[in-house]
Amino acid sequence: MIDSNTKILGVIGDPIGHSLSPLMHNFVIQKLGINYCYHAFNIHPRNLKESLFSFNLLKFKGINVTLPHKQTIMSYLDEISEEAKNLGAVNTVLFENNKLFGYNTDVIGFLKSLGEFRQKLKGKTAIVIGAGGSARAVIYALIQDGIGEIKIVNRSLPKAEKLKVELKNILNFNKIYAIPFDENSFSDEIQDASILINTTPVGMYPEVNASPINCDVEIPKNILVYNLIYNPLKTKLLINAEKSGALIKNGLDMLIYQGLESLQIWTNEKIDTKTILPELRNFLIKKIEN
Repeated sequence: MIDSNTKILGVIGDPIGHSLSPLMHNFVIQKLGINYCYHAFNIHPRNLKESLFSFNLLKFKGINVTLPHKQTIMSYLDEISEEAKNLGAVNTVLFENNKLFGYNTDVIGFLKSLGEFRQKLKGKTAIVIGAGGSARAVIYALIQDGIGEIKIVNRSLPKAEKLKVELKNILNFNKIYAIPFDENSFSDEIQDASILINTTPVGMYPEVNASPINCDVEIPKNILVYNLIYNPLKTKLLINAEKSGALIKNGLDMLIYQGLESLQIWTNEKIDTKTILPELRNFLIKKIEN
């Protein structure tokens, strides 16, 4: 029941109609039995500053932040976590004592989503496709968690080089490389990797027949192919990887874990993920498939 004591949460972006966050958060809120509600707000970039002022005035408790606001919003916050500063992006804002605090939950969301496979990556090689904000969070997480080597593959090599240099300096990690997107060399590189992660939107609905790599690329059986996309749940990349005998994973668990982390920041509630995760996952899968 919503009443005068209900605390308001939300997600801002432009566009925002595709977001699963309201479904996810309100499902968890109901399960926890806490007096919160979560909404989606389409905020145009030119209205970002005024919107934050209004949210604070209306006593919002917190918001998630998605494209195109993750970087811009940082200049309007009072305090930003060290991790969010290093990533150059905020995806969670807490409104407290008339101040705005910025966080980034993508790193912990990604690492938790790896599950048991996380330990197997210590000292191993990862290949990351893409050089945008998602790639930055994934690479940052892997380095912090003990990966041995990272290779960034991107169609724009200068962009990959820039990301390489920035993270190398921030984390004092030397075994990070930018390699050109060439099908022949890519086929060789992937044979020695333990995980391949696609951080690009290639293959996302409605362009479901697209793939970031050619179908002819031989994918080894002992690799985890992780696509951050969750709609569709099984992209063309994952379908091809599965046919090759590789392990596959979509981005739904990362979405869930980063969302639960945000909810804990806002509410201080301890969420039993072992209990709630299977139910929440099934709930979201049905929504995506329908």
